[in-house]
Amino acid sequence: METDTSSLFQHTLSRRSFVKSLSAGAAALALGGGMSLAGCSNAANTANTASQSAAVTYESFQWPDPSIVGNFPETTSAGQDFFAWVNKDWITSTSMPEGLSRFNAITEIQQRVTADCATLLKNPGDNAFAQQLAPVFQAALNYTARDAYGLGVVQESVQALLAASSLDQLSACFTTDPLLTFPYARENNQVPAAEYTGLLPVQVLPDDKDSSVYLARIKPPVLSLTDSDEYTKRSSTGDAIYQGYSAFARTALGMVGVDASQADALIAALYDFEGKLAAHVRPASDQSAKDYIESIYNPMSADEAAKLCTSFPLAGVLARLNLGAASRFCVEEPDALRGLDALYTQENLEGLKAYLAVGLLLKAAPYATSALENAYLDFVNTVNGATGRDTDENMACERTKNLLNELYGVAYAATYSSQETKDQVQAIATRVQKCLVGRVQNADWLGEETRKIAADKLQSITCRIGYPEVYAYDYATLQLSAGDALLQHFVAVLNWRVPQIGATADTKVVSDVWTMSAAEINACYEPTDNSINFPASFLQEPFYSPQATLSTNYGGIGIVIGHEITHAIDKDGSQYDKTGCRVNWWTDADKKAFEERAQKVEDYFGSIEVVDGQHVDGASTLGENTADLGGLACVVQIVEEDDGSLEEVFRNWAVGWREIITKERCLIHLKTNVHSPNYLRPNATSQQMQQFYDTFGIKEGDFMYLPPEKRIQVW
Repeated sequence: METDTSSLFQHTLSRRSFVKSLSAGAAALALGGGMSLAGCSNAANTANTASQSAAVTYESFQWPDPSIVGNFPETTSAGQDFFAWVNKDWITSTSMPEGLSRFNAITEIQQRVTADCATLLKNPGDNAFAQQLAPVFQAALNYTARDAYGLGVVQESVQALLAASSLDQLSACFTTDPLLTFPYARENNQVPAAEYTGLLPVQVLPDDKDSSVYLARIKPPVLSLTDSDEYTKRSSTGDAIYQGYSAFARTALGMVGVDASQADALIAALYDFEGKLAAHVRPASDQSAKDYIESIYNPMSADEAAKLCTSFPLAGVLARLNLGAASRFCVEEPDALRGLDALYTQENLEGLKAYLAVGLLLKAAPYATSALENAYLDFVNTVNGATGRDTDENMACERTKNLLNELYGVAYAATYSSQETKDQVQAIATRVQKCLVGRVQNADWLGEETRKIAADKLQSITCRIGYPEVYAYDYATLQLSAGDALLQHFVAVLNWRVPQIGATADTKVVSDVWTMSAAEINACYEPTDNSINFPASFLQEPFYSPQATLSTNYGGIGIVIGHEITHAIDKDGSQYDKTGCRVNWWTDADKKAFEERAQKVEDYFGSIEVVDGQHVDGASTLGENTADLGGLACVVQIVEEDDGSLEEVFRNWAVGWREIITKERCLIHLKTNVHSPNYLRPNATSQQMQQFYDTFGIKEGDFMYLPPEKRIQVW
């Protein structure tokens, strides 16, 4: 949902987790990266391979996003803009719902799932999971009780922070106060969850080089402007976040007794501190570097990690997270931790206090009083260019899901999942998996040994469809009182979850635990256990319907499945073996051949100007774009072999990404999302397939036409 701050700040954590997902969703639905081939026959493959070896330059060109509100062209055709042509009636007749800045096919599914969950939580019946969640849902709806409870312990924590006059007093606050340990589940991933403790995000994840064991990862601090580059050269998106965040901070601090002049001083101190901190945090652009995954894998003993800090109370923070006994850590950015330590001084005390206090108020706002929640919603709307707010019932479902994501998904699946759907989607997945294995085996631009290893990895992928049967947490130990206010539930869940997460460090990985909730409208590839995951809630129109033709379903869920499987051999997934361990299984020559093909994908997408002079980031979107290409290529091959309808395939691929979006949100997407804008996902991929030209009569001179020598492919 739009009201989730993950679209504003948390992407900096989720991008570093390397779980590949389908989309950026309402908050950013993310199905993730891959590679593809244009054409299916041996003759076509030979011609395409030849074109890949030629030097090609992609000139910058404008391709306006027709889904931006007010930007739809007056006339369109399949040859002018295939996405706009297919989705014209939907786009021109759809209005932006209150409180949203983007509305699309994913959002439509989300609304159906939310309505189902609201019905279930109001009347749980014999669904034991829904019975356990019902008190949280009812508390979220009860604004009278929320306002009567007030800000309670949140106000006490903020006031204690602001009263600290020394670093020792400050350290005592955020190493002992449970409210300063913020629960955070990475995007599209339920567990192991990350914990954002004031200044220090920590995740417990499978070890990159021994995927059978959980390893605690210490991440760089989160910056309110999302990217360290924003502190030296502010973009329009960064300015919108700054304005919105400052306004929220001013209002929220006033609610806990801080007068206007003191609030302004604290906000100034916060950004002075963040500006200094940003100099030590790597910019988002670094994440596109070929060696990025290796560069953030810095395992060390607990003693070695402790030596990085002489002032910052690292040991106290880790103890608060129940990680005091962990023997090993991965410090993703040692320079960031050293920088934080160097800035942990009396001189920066006011900035440190402001950072922690405003961060706590922001995290608590969705669960607190109506006044604080409204300030939070105003902030999100300011940044995204949205107006109004969602319904109370929808937001109550969102709050419940955010607090107990896995349990929420299990409750949904227990009532609404279908074994018939699961079996049908599994059959499609098996066929797509087999197809991609064959394509890799026939990739004559690779050596025989590399092809063999890649095919073996693809054949070893675990396909999870529907819902988990093994849970990450022991929900029998969670006690939620029906009479408590929502903010009290927030604290109760925090205190219940944190010890369980910390306890997983150094233990064996539970392989049957899903990496996302069954109620997520998404899918993902998980490199550390070589699995693709398709939650029950995602298996709906337009991506899948038991009433649709097989070709239509291949054009929806089939391409998404191919997308996720392709992630296993994209620029990031190809760094892991079939067991989920990060090893190099490429020869130097084969790696170079792969990178040459991937570079053309990066160059082509990077040449596209979307709005206001802003281009697609070809480097950061490379994995997702090549995954889309891979998924589409597999499905086109399968449907051709079966004499199915390619028209239905291409049409439903475009329908799946229909969207309306504000310009502000589009600019945020271009800056922070690893997926290309929705309209390019069917348009720019279909352009690469000769079958697309043949099916719709696309010819030279049409805007959708791309000369054969400029078409891109990998697998």
